[in-house]
Amino acid sequence: ADSSIGRLLASNVVRKGITENVSESIQLTILRDLANMCRSSVGHTSPDGGTDSRRSVGDEKGKHMNRHQLQVALIEMSHIVVAVGEAGASSLEDLHPILQDCLSHSDHGVRHEAAAVYAAIAQAFPSEGRKFVIESLSGFSANLDAIHSLSFRIASSSPTPAPRKRFGRSRSNTSENTSVITPADELLRHQATLHGNALAVSMLMHEFPHCHGGVATAIVCKTFEVATKLLQCQFDEKLTNANPTAACTCVRAGYCLLSGALTMGIDAIIPHVATIF
Repeated sequence: ADSSIGRLLASNVVRKGITENVSESIQLTILRDLANMCRSSVGHTSPDGGTDSRRSVGDEKGKHMNRHQLQVALIEMSHIVVAVGEAGASSLEDLHPILQDCLSHSDHGVRHEAAAVYAAIAQAFPSEGRKFVIESLSGFSANLDAIHSLSFRIASSSPTPAPRKRFGRSRSNTSENTSVITPADELLRHQATLHGNALAVSMLMHEFPHCHGGVATAIVCKTFEVATKLLQCQFDEKLTNANPTAACTCVRAGYCLLSGALTMGIDAIIPHVATIF
């Protein structure tokens, strides 16, 4: 609770004390600076939703922010994007990869605020929102396959006990490379990516009825198709036995997509009533 109040107060100070009192050009500069700060603090995501081992967080210069600072930065990015409107078109190319990586962050709050930035972008650039939804929905299958394979791999492998010395204390292995990504870490990354993208798509589906051009029927159908596939994970005995947490994440993401689609109005969901119930 205290951290939430702290983020709220910090965000209010930045907005009321800085961004609302400067010109549009300076607001765009602040937006780019905030994006660069996020870039130096968030790991890169591979196309299938895992960790991109070719690049690390330290590849970019800049101060590393914690999860609370990241959330404040993303909140202000949302407000600036809405404030500058179409003038922020030049920043979209830089924002997209950063936001995509934020959607894979281990912290739920960072994923939520990154999804909110996508919703803010859709208000000024509906076509960009639709483009992201299409890309995101297309990537769910590869991400889900990775979650299945990693869950079975971890469940089938026997854990190697850590070397111990007297009195049961673990012996630290200084030669071990702590930067190596373990299958368990990669599985958590995939789960975070799945949930983050589901959050973003859900928020965008809620925004589309209020945006110019709406959303294509094919996108709505694809959303229900992906949601159904994710919800079926609760009946997958192999996955629930191997990794109940991963199964719960998939089901949660499915209901998240479903809730976003249901906010689009009765006309959009009538063809999918049988699927829902």
